[in-house]
Amino acid sequence: MGDVEELKVGIIKALDTLEVSIQNINKKEYSQRPKLIRRCENQAADIETKIQSFDLEILYLDNKKLSDPYKAALKEIQARLAKVKIDLEFKKKERESEGTLEGEIMKKKALEGDSTGGNVMIQIGDKIQQKGMESLQRTLALVKASNQIADEISLELFRQLEQLENTTAAVKDTKSEVNKANQYIKYFAKEMYTDKVIMGLILLCILAVVSIIVLKFTGKGSTGGDSGKPIDDTIESFNRIFM
Repeated sequence: MGDVEELKVGIIKALDTLEVSIQNINKKEYSQRPKLIRRCENQAADIETKIQSFDLEILYLDNKKLSDPYKAALKEIQARLAKVKIDLEFKKKERESEGTLEGEIMKKKALEGDSTGGNVMIQIGDKIQQKGMESLQRTLALVKASNQIADEISLELFRQLEQLENTTAAVKDTKSEVNKANQYIKYFAKEMYTDKVIMGLILLCILAVVSIIVLKFTGKGSTGGDSGKPIDDTIESFNRIFM
């Protein structure tokens, strides 16, 4: 808001200065007037550019209560600039026709209050107003194009955000699958370890049975008729377990 206010104050000061310069044109020497007129035209063009910037700043104000006073000030400034351009154009025409019959007639009509001079000024004012309207239309078209570009950028950012969210979800799913795979690997490793222990125990039992069978058939350690009974009982116990 501070930038808008500073811009408005700067435009008003520039208009005040330009109006004084236009009033002083006829006070200058004849040879100096063209240079002063060109300077005033440059000042008017600079003020018009600032007015366009001021209009854009008003458009970007969100609060209607804040923008309404500036809109009123903008209309007043535009009216002042239109009047200044009319005065400047009249001074320019007066300078170009000075010393000619047409110039003398214009001066006389202006002094006598003839309506023809007023009509000329009205025509000049209409042209300036038309140029102002064309400039305003170009500014509005530029604003519209800028808004369209902003909408396209917003849409593209929304698409990228949606794509990023989808990628994040895919990464989470992948991480969940990896965790499940790790759990399965640990489970199978544990099962393999358990199977190895069981296989070792079975192997030991088989070796024990084979040893007992060998001892039975070789007759080692037998001292009497009942010596083979413990061995038979052992074999019968293994048969109950594994058969």
